[in-house]
Amino acid sequence: MLRHSPVLLTGAALLFLAGVLQTADVQAQEIIVKHIGFQLEESIESVTVELNNDYVPDFFPIEGDKPRIVFDFKPVSFWDGPTRIKVGGKYIQRIRIHLHSDTATLRVVLDLNPAEDFYATPTFFKSKNACFMKMSIQKNQ
Repeated sequence: MLRHSPVLLTGAALLFLAGVLQTADVQAQEIIVKHIGFQLEESIESVTVELNNDYVPDFFPIEGDKPRIVFDFKPVSFWDGPTRIKVGGKYIQRIRIHLHSDTATLRVVLDLNPAEDFYATPTFFKSKNACFMKMSIQKNQ
């Protein structure tokens, strides 16, 4: 069984990126992060980030004793939301958020439970007035 597999995370991201391409114009627009939240739906834990327009953040897993998934949203010049969200889930323990004003990057870090085997799936979808990035984590099958 794979523990915190970056291959599963990266594979899902590549599948998504193959279907949706961002233009340089979209990437150059300032990103407004409206809300970051945690949801527990049956045995699936999700973090949702509500944005002002279409955007796929840079993201990468960090394995080891303190596994994490890191997302970088840029350019972002403002964040007045929380800097920590303690969720206490089975897989996601807390969410840390920090605005790096020197690089106009809002970094969102999901601190994960090192004792659990899981896989992570990013999804991106758009509604009428917002775009959402959702990271779902569930038991590794």
